[in-house]
Amino acid sequence: MGKEKACLIMHPKAGKHIDSILAALEERWETAIIETQFAGHGIELAADAPRQGYRWLIAYGGDGMLNEVINGAMRAEQPCIVGTLPGGTVNQWAREIGLPMHPVEAAQTLTWSIPRQIDLGHVSVSELEFPDQKTEVNNPENGPLNGLYFLLVAGLGMDAMTIQKTSESSKQQFGQLAFMIDWLRILPEMRSFPIQIRWSDGQSWEGQSWDILVSNTRCYTIFENLIPEAYVNDGLLDIRVFALSSPVQGLLRPYHNGNFSLKLPASVLLQLDGSGVELSNFVSTENLKRIQQAKDVSKVFITYVFQAKPAALAMAIPPEYTGALFK
Repeated sequence: MGKEKACLIMHPKAGKHIDSILAALEERWETAIIETQFAGHGIELAADAPRQGYRWLIAYGGDGMLNEVINGAMRAEQPCIVGTLPGGTVNQWAREIGLPMHPVEAAQTLTWSIPRQIDLGHVSVSELEFPDQKTEVNNPENGPLNGLYFLLVAGLGMDAMTIQKTSESSKQQFGQLAFMIDWLRILPEMRSFPIQIRWSDGQSWEGQSWDILVSNTRCYTIFENLIPEAYVNDGLLDIRVFALSSPVQGLLRPYHNGNFSLKLPASVLLQLDGSGVELSNFVSTENLKRIQQAKDVSKVFITYVFQAKPAALAMAIPPEYTGALFK
């Protein structure tokens, strides 16, 4: 019996040690290497790879690269298994499942991995509310505006602004600390914004916030076990809302829910798994133009729908993993 086929989808900047990585992966798989050419290209490549006979999809890059491969895998027509090799700034998923941080050692470990079903988070947009009109957003069932998946965390507010403001040169110089440096730099500029959370049981909460985190896993950038209640196989997302006064005093008790909506100004930035996300991923060109032409974008409200997708995808997990992500 021949080897299974694996497709290594990599960010061009993560090209170190590629010969050694390929040699390690070839111990288990017949492996092809494809470099992404532009932002979002990993989604297209991962969606197409299973049709070419690749059952294993391995992302080599940062958490953003892994997010693209996961979104592509969810669009693929055949089942597949997703793995990762650390080649970015944070590499949160690799750390959470105990992969070595050196990509060659990680590749060697990956060849012994086993597939385990994990939950994913999904976010889409259901409604836009302009000062003079409310518009429902009807996304085609399998179209490009049908929302995006995330493995780790979705952030809205200061979290996403920090990611947008942190430059590649700063990440190259300071690594993970670059995000903390820029977080402290932009903190004085941050202003609270109104939010409304509506749960699946009809209950709701309204207030002011400066940051919102929706988590599927436990770590967050340099902070380990920040969300100790999170599991990747419980069918729930963990939500934390921060007020402007202080990260400690303003922290609302954590919520756990599998389906909720979040209404807030369209000016509030969104990030998924450490990469900024444009509104063009969620709304039509016509509605995007209307938002951009609004006199005050903070007066335009957008409603995001967050859903936990239980056992949505098979991920490659080291067999010796003994962490607490799985119930």
